[in-house]
Amino acid sequence: KIKSYNFRVHIFALVRNPYKLLCSSIQEYIKCGFYINLNSFNQNPSNSLIKNVGLRSDIVEKLKLTFKKNIQFYSFENACKHNYGPAGFLIDKYLKLDPSLLEYSRINESLFNLTVRLQNEQNKLNPAILNDKSNPKYISLGQFNKYLSFSGKFLLTEKEFKNIEEIIHQENNKYLELTGINYKDELIKFSKPIIE
Repeated sequence: KIKSYNFRVHIFALVRNPYKLLCSSIQEYIKCGFYINLNSFNQNPSNSLIKNVGLRSDIVEKLKLTFKKNIQFYSFENACKHNYGPAGFLIDKYLKLDPSLLEYSRINESLFNLTVRLQNEQNKLNPAILNDKSNPKYISLGQFNKYLSFSGKFLLTEKEFKNIEEIIHQENNKYLELTGINYKDELIKFSKPIIE
């Protein structure tokens, strides 16, 4: 059907650094009221949910198998460096329009490290979904986020990362093989443990 309209189709995907994607995905799950055992206060983190939370090389592999040489992969982080962010990058690259002519809004605001960890503990005791229904007593701590900026950006601690280091290493290798994008040499940053 697309061919019948004589459209020129450009197939592309922005691929995000696996570690950064994982941190972002964990934060989003916690913001939505779920508890994740990977990051917690001085407990032994688990990697049991890691595949469901933030790994995407299997999707990249399916895209590559489906579209073969017709798909182009770009680094999400490089696209973010565009003056107008990833949306501006795509408007510039594919629509060949001046991205400054459009208005942009940032919707997905990050929480700070301590906010995410406190919310995770809150979710453990009082999740957003209880017995397959919305929990009316659920408490979001997002309104306190501005007071916890001193704790910095949410990242895994070094101890938490050690539990999933091999998985991230495998993802980096798969991305390099599938897309040519190399995340293997990027510096991994950690948050400081809240409780030593």
